[in-house]
Amino acid sequence: MRTNLLMAFVLFIHVNNLCAQTQGTMSTKGDVHEELRYKSAILGYEVHYSIYLPPDYASPGKHYPVLYLLHGYTGDHRSWIKQGKISKIMNRGIASGEIEPMILIIPDGKYYWYINDYQNKARYEDFMFEELLPFVDKTYKTIPGKEHRAVAGLSMGGYGSLVWAMHHPDKFSCCVALSASMFTREGLVNMPDQLYKYMSMLYGAPGATGNDRVTQHFLKNNPVEMARNNPLDSLKVVKWFIDCGNQDQLSDVNKKLHDIYSERHIDHVYHARDGKHDWVFWREGIYQGLKFISEGFRNK
Repeated sequence: MRTNLLMAFVLFIHVNNLCAQTQGTMSTKGDVHEELRYKSAILGYEVHYSIYLPPDYASPGKHYPVLYLLHGYTGDHRSWIKQGKISKIMNRGIASGEIEPMILIIPDGKYYWYINDYQNKARYEDFMFEELLPFVDKTYKTIPGKEHRAVAGLSMGGYGSLVWAMHHPDKFSCCVALSASMFTREGLVNMPDQLYKYMSMLYGAPGATGNDRVTQHFLKNNPVEMARNNPLDSLKVVKWFIDCGNQDQLSDVNKKLHDIYSERHIDHVYHARDGKHDWVFWREGIYQGLKFISEGFRNK
């Protein structure tokens, strides 16, 4: 009898430990889906996207803030998962308490730079705000409203995150731009012809030279110009985080954005640190950016 009781006690302890380990695993790892699709009427094709759901997403009654995370040129909706290791970064940050549990939406931006082109043939920005954003709030357990929505991205995605937040300050509370790929007027005017040929597909004036390259569509979608000319009230309602490596060829234009924000007394965080235009830099940058976004969400 005593032996049976002892065996039952040992079995009870073992089962409890096993359950605790299982619960611990479930509470520290989020759920990632890489091959989701949204059929866009605006773009005329199925847009791929990935999603990260926080560890306790299945908990009844819980809803979460959302981060739209944008990849760079030549990347896709899987880049932040594969090269960026964003799920590991999120899991570690949530477990430590430094990062708030949140939903990450990573859409495939292809090569559209996340904007509408000058001919309105590729209306990626319209797709985002007229189709994808409402779909996400309807489909997933989000907390709707700008106070619990942020945007971040690297390189082309850093540009896209700035443009979206400047065009739609009523949609995002925070913007994190890592190594944002953008041009000043002078940069566009003096751009090598081969690169300009590509950029003119977005901004217009194909074949133009000199100042004729500076179209209204370029100015309308240029973060440096918008930082200088947009109403102060619209810029101050977003929290800004700008991060670019000192060894990155984009460091000067990112510093230009910082300088304009400083001149106009727009609160922002600016990091100019050692680093190149690569994933080593971006993985560190996004962790700091996620902490910045989390602080913004907590203060709502």
